[in-house]
Amino acid sequence: MSKRGLRFETSRLCLEFKFLHPEIAAYFSSPIYYGSEIQTFQCISPIHFLTCTCYQWLNLIETTNSFDCIYKWFQYLRAKQVDVVGYVIMPNHFHVIFYFQESDFDLNKAVSNGKRFIAYEIIKRLYESNNVNLLEKLKASITKREMTKGQIHRVFEESFDAKPIFSESFLKQKLDYIYFNPVRGKWNLADDYGSYAHSSASFYETGLAKLFEPVHYRSVGVL
Repeated sequence: MSKRGLRFETSRLCLEFKFLHPEIAAYFSSPIYYGSEIQTFQCISPIHFLTCTCYQWLNLIETTNSFDCIYKWFQYLRAKQVDVVGYVIMPNHFHVIFYFQESDFDLNKAVSNGKRFIAYEIIKRLYESNNVNLLEKLKASITKREMTKGQIHRVFEESFDAKPIFSESFLKQKLDYIYFNPVRGKWNLADDYGSYAHSSASFYETGLAKLFEPVHYRSVGVL
């Protein structure tokens, strides 16, 4: 089957399964990866759950204190009619739930531009702090082909994970998952998940945002 035919068939399945079970629809609309490029099918959900991970799970965000860069990206997207519904920023990765107000949104472009901006700032700060070891490690992963295109360091893993959200229950499941990240496993970044600074958990618990105020998913009105 051609890509065009596969895209049409997947869109048809999304439409059919949405009315049967939202999570099944989400499964059939999952992104397909081709190297560093993500191809998303034309499914009907404007809300997506996204995960971006630093190269080899290195704590690059924390090491360079680049949390502010991600908030700047959120602000930029807001001006482009893309709302942040929920998020958590960890030392080496971040999760975010986006709501795209425009029907012709380009998820790949939005995320690629964001990763490029954040990566530039991380590398800049590594140079400023003279962190030679990390700079050399990030440089060693670049292929000759990437070098010819002007890329010098690899900050993020090439692909990112994105899942469309079709139901409130699935959205709540994802919010619960990301909010417990800072207090789960090895991290212990806060005594309570609601007190972690780089998360929208407190906004949903108390109505008070910490460093960035998201848009409440109920105000979006699409689920």
